[in-house]
Amino acid sequence: MFDNQLRELTDDLPGLEKQLFADYFEFRRGNYSRKISAAYAGNYQGETHEFAYHFYHFHYVDEREVSETDSKGNTKTRKVYDHYDRFGIALPFRFIRQLAISRKAISGFRGERYKPSSNQFNRLFKVIAESEMTAARFLKPAVVLACEQAANDFKALNLEFNQQAGLCMSFDNKKVISGEQRYDFTSPEAFMAEIAQTTPLAELQRAVAFIHTLMVYSDNNFKKDVQ
Repeated sequence: MFDNQLRELTDDLPGLEKQLFADYFEFRRGNYSRKISAAYAGNYQGETHEFAYHFYHFHYVDEREVSETDSKGNTKTRKVYDHYDRFGIALPFRFIRQLAISRKAISGFRGERYKPSSNQFNRLFKVIAESEMTAARFLKPAVVLACEQAANDFKALNLEFNQQAGLCMSFDNKKVISGEQRYDFTSPEAFMAEIAQTTPLAELQRAVAFIHTLMVYSDNNFKKDVQ
């Protein structure tokens, strides 16, 4: 966490959970229970934009009934609880609102369907926006390509831009903020050398760099610089 300028939320966690659940359809999962299990505050400095963000771990549970028949023909019904985890990054985005680019369905998000000209993109994602014009303006060729590449790195990738122009990027990758430790106290010299080095979180850096790319191509002030 220290190497990657992340701060774990403790007392602030309930407030963030309340905000995320109110602001994004992504969190309308789990017919039995849902919660933000952990969250971290971070900051990213790109060449063009700097932004603060929250990385979160979302755990939800679905309840369902299963009927079983024994050898005597007696049928019993029991409840089964399926546990799921989603991870993601939430932040103010400013440049677009009411747009969803989803690989995993976002229940309740309503609007106009849109398909860009890329067949690869359309195989990967569904797009819903407040208008086709909104989607067309955002999904420039460079943004379409960036989304296609991000889909290779992040499983079940969703991008939800809400009415307040916030972004929730969500996915199924479980080890985005898990560093790999090679040594322990059984090899003290190697262990000390390892912890003395900076441990980058490569998947996290790819995620925030992707968000930065979306910002650059969405900000009209920098349109000439990126063309």
